[in-house]
Amino acid sequence: YDFGAVLDDLVLQGVVTSPQHYAVINGTRYTVGSSFMLRVPLMVPDIEIMNALEAATPDAAGLDEATATAYAGARESALSIFAAARNANANVGRKTLNVPVMIERIEPRKVILNINGQQKTLAIKYAY
Repeated sequence: YDFGAVLDDLVLQGVVTSPQHYAVINGTRYTVGSSFMLRVPLMVPDIEIMNALEAATPDAAGLDEATATAYAGARESALSIFAAARNANANVGRKTLNVPVMIERIEPRKVILNINGQQKTLAIKYAY
């Protein structure tokens, strides 16, 4: 997963490198070795929704034809309702994953973060 888009939600507001190293990110002070949780939104793939419906539907071989048809109709109805809901609101079916972020280094005007084993740089944004 590329955490670059999620880093846009983090704002490095200040960096102090002397006498103590610390950084202010989103209004909270962090030192080297500090960690915090980062919320990462993930979209649930449609195939997972379809697999969950398949798992909830009994095997058609053990059902009579009318019941099997009713289950198939209910499955198609559930899929169409979900598709309509997702088209109306993109957040439907979205999960949020909390990922630990650790401050590895604090340098002038930037902080090196370790997010799930990936090193990312958070820099102070320039305002022109």
